[in-house]
Amino acid sequence: MGAVRRYAVPILILATFALILGALAIGVLYDTAFEEARARLMETAQSQARLMEAVARFDRRESRDYPGGAAAATISQIVDAHERYQGFGETGEFTVARRDDDKMVFILRHRHADLDRPKPVPFASPLAEPMRRALSGKSGSVVGPDYRGVTVLAAHEPVALLDLGIVAKIDLAEIRAPFVKAGLIVAALAALIVTFGAAFFITASNAMIRRIREGEDRYRTLSDLTSEGVAIHDDGIIMEANQAFADMYGYEISDLIGMHVLDLAVPEEQESVVDHMSRNQPDTYESTSFRKDGSRIDIEIKGMPTVYKGKRMRVTRLRDLTERRLAEAAMRRSEEQYRDLIERAVVGIMIHDPDWNILFANQAVADIFGYASANEVMALGTVPPLLAAPEVARLKFIRDGRFQDEEQPVRLEYEGLRKDGASIWLSSHNRRMRWHGQPASQAIIADITDRRRAEQALAASEETLRQRERQLRLITDAVPASITYLDASLHYRFVNRVAEQWYARPAAEIVGKHAREVLGDNAFDQLLDQPDFPSASRSDNLEVSLTYPDGVDRQVEITTVPHLGDDGELQGYFVLTIDVTERQALEARLRQSQKMEAVGQLTGGIAHDFNNLL
Repeated sequence: MGAVRRYAVPILILATFALILGALAIGVLYDTAFEEARARLMETAQSQARLMEAVARFDRRESRDYPGGAAAATISQIVDAHERYQGFGETGEFTVARRDDDKMVFILRHRHADLDRPKPVPFASPLAEPMRRALSGKSGSVVGPDYRGVTVLAAHEPVALLDLGIVAKIDLAEIRAPFVKAGLIVAALAALIVTFGAAFFITASNAMIRRIREGEDRYRTLSDLTSEGVAIHDDGIIMEANQAFADMYGYEISDLIGMHVLDLAVPEEQESVVDHMSRNQPDTYESTSFRKDGSRIDIEIKGMPTVYKGKRMRVTRLRDLTERRLAEAAMRRSEEQYRDLIERAVVGIMIHDPDWNILFANQAVADIFGYASANEVMALGTVPPLLAAPEVARLKFIRDGRFQDEEQPVRLEYEGLRKDGASIWLSSHNRRMRWHGQPASQAIIADITDRRRAEQALAASEETLRQRERQLRLITDAVPASITYLDASLHYRFVNRVAEQWYARPAAEIVGKHAREVLGDNAFDQLLDQPDFPSASRSDNLEVSLTYPDGVDRQVEITTVPHLGDDGELQGYFVLTIDVTERQALEARLRQSQKMEAVGQLTGGIAHDFNNLL
């Protein structure tokens, strides 16, 4: 019953609107049907009147001999034509009458059983209003009583040639009957819909109220769990507060209820608090309040309007700023120390935004670029004046911030410009960062001009060395002997083309390998068997017969020259190996020839001596 009483007014309003809408709809439909019936009756009355006049004109020409004259002939035909006409609808009919002195005399029988012989009606009678208008020469329609005293919708039309009046009529009750029925149906349906709607509305509303109450319970539970103080106040009077709010000020919740928020604000902040409450807009600001013990507390206040228990109020969330203020103070000290550190740094430190606007530069940057102070560098505004023209386009990706997608700092080397226009080479490590909350880039800059010059000189020397190496290889490859270089551990570091042929493999497969691996165990052991070979202190000449990896037995003459460093330590050996196989064969043949020549000379001498003896 409580729910029904609570929702009686909205249910009544719903029912009223439903009935009004139904009544309006039925009324519009009724007016439409009424106008259609009136137009149909007028058309019928007028067409019947014109038809009677046409018959009367014909009878005047053709029925002069009819007893009673042409008019009687016409009326006789009219009566005969309508004798079997039953009318239209349930109550619709035609009536024709003439005026006889002060009476209206009906010449057609009526469809109603009790009026088969219609009686005359006095002309001044309140009955038969439509016929009185027709006999008075008026054409049109009217709602009024007919000869029975029943209210009808009737169309009346005079028949001038016969001094008659014709009326087409239907009972008004017949026109209204379907709409009355429809109204009753609509009312019943409206009552049914309102009943079901009210039941649904009550059920849904109760569920909504239940959810709101559950939400309030959850809100209170959550507000008690949060570390922020939460309070709801009505024009400054505290209505609700959570435990964190009470703890923040050192009160009990019951003590806070009914207290004005200005009682908590310090005097110099009260005007600001009143201003924010009067605007009643969502906002955030900082203020200072008193605790119960009189100590001050810095707070952040977030307020916004709300509806609580059906009334507009304001909910406020408070956060204790004490720890944040301490942290901010510590951060400021840290920033000051950091700033002092980078100001004293020996490397240049520059910070710029993604558009290359210089945000910070230390004194080392000024020294690198030849400016008097860091402020003079920052007065340039942007980075490009510190870069050589080609570098501005090449380093565009720094300005676009694309390198900031990298987790690691990006190392760059580029050409810069000093204040005096001199060119310098710079190295910088760039990394992403935030500067006062905005995206920025930090560059740690070092002058590497001297290093670059040294590198350029070294590069020029290495070209020179490679040219000399090519010349040396051309020379050594042209020598018909094996020329190699082995380090102190007897690993090959250089071989010429003849050595490649003897070792039956390209230089790439020889360099880096030990002499035993290249020569084979037999040849290598044969060389090691030679006394003090190779010598680290003197050049040696050795003649030996070796079988080389290409399968050829060679009589070789080996010359080794030790390579000593500046400190006298052995670095390796230069080895010249000459194939003397053919030379020794020639020498052997020469010796044999000389021996045969000597034998011949001896034989000739002996023969000569024998000849002399003989």
